[in-house]
Amino acid sequence: MIIISFIIDFRMISELREASCETIDAAAVRYAPRQRTTLDAFLVAINNHTKIIPQRGMIMPNSNDDAMNKEWEAILSGKGKDNLADVLERGWDELVKRDPGEVAEYGLVEFDKETESYNLPFMNETFLVNKKTREIKPKDPSSKTYVSSFLATLLVHYLASVKNLEVENKPISFREVPGGGDVYYPAFQNNAIRPIMERFGENPEELIPAGERLGGKPIDKGDAAVEIPVFPKIPVTVIVWAGDEEIPANATILFDVTAKEQIHIEDLAVIGGVVAGKLIKF
Repeated sequence: MIIISFIIDFRMISELREASCETIDAAAVRYAPRQRTTLDAFLVAINNHTKIIPQRGMIMPNSNDDAMNKEWEAILSGKGKDNLADVLERGWDELVKRDPGEVAEYGLVEFDKETESYNLPFMNETFLVNKKTREIKPKDPSSKTYVSSFLATLLVHYLASVKNLEVENKPISFREVPGGGDVYYPAFQNNAIRPIMERFGENPEELIPAGERLGGKPIDKGDAAVEIPVFPKIPVTVIVWAGDEEIPANATILFDVTAKEQIHIEDLAVIGGVVAGKLIKF
């Protein structure tokens, strides 16, 4: 089983993703068969509890099962049924099958019939998702955002799966998300919540401008909190409590109770990490 022997968290993963998929070259990494590989081709071992495929954003329980390990190696080498290219392609296939008017209505997005593109807001930026050419680009021509396969998968998955459900404004923790939130929570806590706690625990007030930079708005919870519209129907709430001499700082990330119905739980896990990575860069 080929893994990263060095623990990498979502902050580092996010930074690497934004490096235009430059080749990773670190002594701590035991490379995949290609020796020098981009971010979509390796697994990460986190806390000996979970594995992450960074580009797909998957968090899976560790396994000693040989068959599963072989499948992971196939994914790693790009030959498995679930390599990122295939996952993205299946997402496109599902999106193309959907009625654009329905997607626009359910997802609270605009659809341009002439260009066959969806205008999809993602935090503080809007992306043009063309269902005909299967291309994605920032709507703002001056944007320097790199649309990696990882980001493309998130965007396509939202459009392909969003349902006719209203946001209920009932936030729940990732642990409470049905379908695996409790299983994946230790890794989520380590890689999404902990960085926020470490960055803002001593200065909670700094969370507000950081969240506003991502299109969020302050809300009255904890010592500081923001609600960030990651997607139109997937708001994410980040709350920080300051520590003192007796009680350590704390933080949490909450999703609306309907989030699991709108997008895959694997994507929710990645969203948490992406939000954390962007916040702590402020």
